[in-house]
Amino acid sequence: METSQQKRACALVRVSTEEQARGGYGLKFQEEDIRTFCERNSLELLRVFRDEGYSGSTPDRPGFREMMEWARDRRFEVLVVWKLDRLFRDTKLTLQTVDELAALNIKFRSVQESFTHDSNGRFLLTIFAAGAEKERKDINLRMYSGRIAAARRGSLVCGVSNPAYGYRYDKAEKNLLIDGEEAAVVSQIFHWYVDEKLSLYKIQCRLNDMRVPTKYDRLGRKKRTGTKGWWGTRVVGRILENESYVGRMMLRKYKRWGLARREINLRPKEDWIAIETPRIISDEIFNLAQKQRAESIANSPRNTKRLYILGKLLVCGNDGRRMQAHTMPGGKNGKDVKYYYCMATDKAHAAVRCQSRRVREDRLVLPIWQKLKELLTNPAFVLRQLSEYQKEKTMISDAEAKKDELEKSKEKTGERLRRLAEVYVTGAVDKTFYDRERHKLLNQTDQANRELNRLEALMISAEQITSIEGSIQKLYEQYRDKLEGASDEVKKEVFRTFLNSVAVRGNDLEIEVRLPSNSAIAGQQPSLKTRNSISSLFLRAHLLPKAIRRKRAAGVVMAAQDPASALG
Repeated sequence: METSQQKRACALVRVSTEEQARGGYGLKFQEEDIRTFCERNSLELLRVFRDEGYSGSTPDRPGFREMMEWARDRRFEVLVVWKLDRLFRDTKLTLQTVDELAALNIKFRSVQESFTHDSNGRFLLTIFAAGAEKERKDINLRMYSGRIAAARRGSLVCGVSNPAYGYRYDKAEKNLLIDGEEAAVVSQIFHWYVDEKLSLYKIQCRLNDMRVPTKYDRLGRKKRTGTKGWWGTRVVGRILENESYVGRMMLRKYKRWGLARREINLRPKEDWIAIETPRIISDEIFNLAQKQRAESIANSPRNTKRLYILGKLLVCGNDGRRMQAHTMPGGKNGKDVKYYYCMATDKAHAAVRCQSRRVREDRLVLPIWQKLKELLTNPAFVLRQLSEYQKEKTMISDAEAKKDELEKSKEKTGERLRRLAEVYVTGAVDKTFYDRERHKLLNQTDQANRELNRLEALMISAEQITSIEGSIQKLYEQYRDKLEGASDEVKKEVFRTFLNSVAVRGNDLEIEVRLPSNSAIAGQQPSLKTRNSISSLFLRAHLLPKAIRRKRAAGVVMAAQDPASALG
């Protein structure tokens, strides 16, 4: 048959290490069968995408990702696999992928199985996909049972790809051996913590300043975050809590790795398996470290009772992270000073540091409080600004286009969150990677939601604008007595009631006010939008100038003007 009549095809081959060793059908074997199949069926094979050593339970595979990019660009018309389980060993992922290919007018073919494109073919496809998933789970169960049996005999055969810092794995003897260089670092960490009383953060800084290689660096593996020689406080904490360093490793102690080490995550003691390990730290030093750890956690400022009026409401305007509260004891007048800061400003929490500044609480509370009072006491003025803003009709078309882009971006982010959760459940990624990537995606979603609120303000009616005024006036009647002379506790209660968030960008504040109404308000200037019967009004304010804050702290009464009038 002529080449011009041939359909363009691509192939996807995959094998995991265990499957290749057990079944003998490696990538070369699959590719040869696929080439023969394409010749027999008049298919022009353009490209073979390879995934060697990857589980069929995850879409996070380089060959699969590149194949889907080609598919979305419509660079081929038929996808050929040697067998359905080479695509996935997960029913849901298999059906989703086949459906996406069908939507792109790309046919799916298997060398070993035959599927028609009607309801019977769909039924068979589902049965084969479910069978592949069941086989994967059966394989995992057999391998897990074998590892547990070996562990009870004293052999360590799980977790060997990344042994604890200070050890290396002996494949022949199936046990751990001490790595001299790493063990010296472990001893040094315990010395800094127990003898010098350094915090996890200070230990982290020392390790990073000394450019001490991490386990990933020494294994030559690609790091998921940071750069070479970059340590995190969480890693230091895990080292200080690891029982392996005193000659004992407990397998099957916890139900799930990466979850909090609390009683709810503990297995029954009869399920624990004790494995002897080479000792690096003495029992005395290890027990002192555990005692100091417990005391440090109990005395942490995060676990002491302080009133933070804006706690969990502030958002960094640079990167969308929630701002953390912190107290510095003993200011100039002897009083504690409360601050809020973006966690990304601390190199312990991010390889790339945020450039935002920490902000005193007393520079935030007054301008936010004044803006909220202005809204509740004079809603007509706020809504007049809103009405004038709506007259700029030339901006509507641009807003609609941008809104569509953001909606699509949110859908993609939601899909990435779902896939990330599926990959984590299979155990293909660890808890640290999952938490970091989930946090990034949630930040992207939050930023998209805030931008959507602003854009939708351009597409509302005059009737919606006027419908909110009565609700605001009723709210003022309910809270009028609390607004005058309010204590810090009352301000916190009111803020919790009315505020969704406050974004801090330098000296500028963007206050998202929540109002119980059938309308919702959003935008750079006051604006309106309907969403889940909750109203959100975006107001602008500025940090309290330092000069005014100092006068207020010194007790100077500014009778000539309301403090908020100097906010710009």
